[in-house]
Amino acid sequence: MPDLRHNTITLEAFRKVLSNYDAAVPEKLKELDVLRYETIPAAMKQRAKEAEENREEEIRRGEKQKVHPESKVEEYLDYYLTKEEVLQLVEWKLKHGTFRPSLLKLVSSNHAEEIETTTRQAYALLTQSVNYRTAPVRYCPHKNTMAALRHLCVLRGIGPATASLLLSVHAGNRWGAVPFFSDELFRWMMWDGKTKDGRNVDEKGGKGKGWKRKIGYTEKEYEMMLQKAVDSLTNLDHQRRQLVGAEPEVKMVEVEKVAWVLGRCEWDLDDLEGEFVRTEGERKAGEKAGMKLGEKQDDTSGTKTAEEPLPVKPKTMKRKGDEDVSPPPPRRSTRRRMETEAERSLSRRR
Repeated sequence: MPDLRHNTITLEAFRKVLSNYDAAVPEKLKELDVLRYETIPAAMKQRAKEAEENREEEIRRGEKQKVHPESKVEEYLDYYLTKEEVLQLVEWKLKHGTFRPSLLKLVSSNHAEEIETTTRQAYALLTQSVNYRTAPVRYCPHKNTMAALRHLCVLRGIGPATASLLLSVHAGNRWGAVPFFSDELFRWMMWDGKTKDGRNVDEKGGKGKGWKRKIGYTEKEYEMMLQKAVDSLTNLDHQRRQLVGAEPEVKMVEVEKVAWVLGRCEWDLDDLEGEFVRTEGERKAGEKAGMKLGEKQDDTSGTKTAEEPLPVKPKTMKRKGDEDVSPPPPRRSTRRRMETEAERSLSRRR
């Protein structure tokens, strides 16, 4: 199996795992996926486009002074989320992870105007002091991301994880490297349980490892995950640029999806000798059809065939602290009886 750890995964292996995402997502969640990845980002982009057109019309009529093209301060405020969209995103988050019914009620207690104003300001912080038209990279500075994250957390029911989800939707339009703080992405990025300087990931002593790692959902944890996720995306993008031909650009949402597939399968990333990743649905389908561990599919006939059995070792007896030993010899009385019977048999023949 290829190395699937975030800092060493190849682009080919990344694409292969990504191709399993649609099959792994339950049918009842696919409509929410469309909302998060397509409908809501498109609606935000359309609102921003209409606001820019209205502003240009006001400038032509002389009702508004033209803004310097490199600042575009007002354009930053054209992006926002409605209350309905935020609730839809929270529902997506709950159904893709741990369901907390009280969270949706808490978020819905925010006023619609408060949500629109706060998301506008947060998105402005995300792109503050950055000219996205001439920026050499498509990643906003981490200090901007963290400032925008903290600003969203003033809303009721919005913590670092949900705030990162709201930022990632806007990032899909402009900045492609603001990841959602999902359980699977955090555990994938922090697989070894250590930071770059060797410290434990969490503040409780690094309890748990791999897909069982404990998460505190703190800003500090998100910031550590953010750096590793951007490094991973940069590595994949570097591999893409080395290829000949028009290879599609790697997006942060795709990194999230790969982490989700690996996490749902709970694939042991330290096992480099195992079978290539299968989705949970494929695993259950295989078990239903009678495919169990130790069996493999016959490529020609499509029937299952059992692997060749291991050679059977002769039975041995073990004593504590010893290696394999042969069975003990018969007792003295038994041995004498056997010798007497042998002598009698021999005398009869004579």
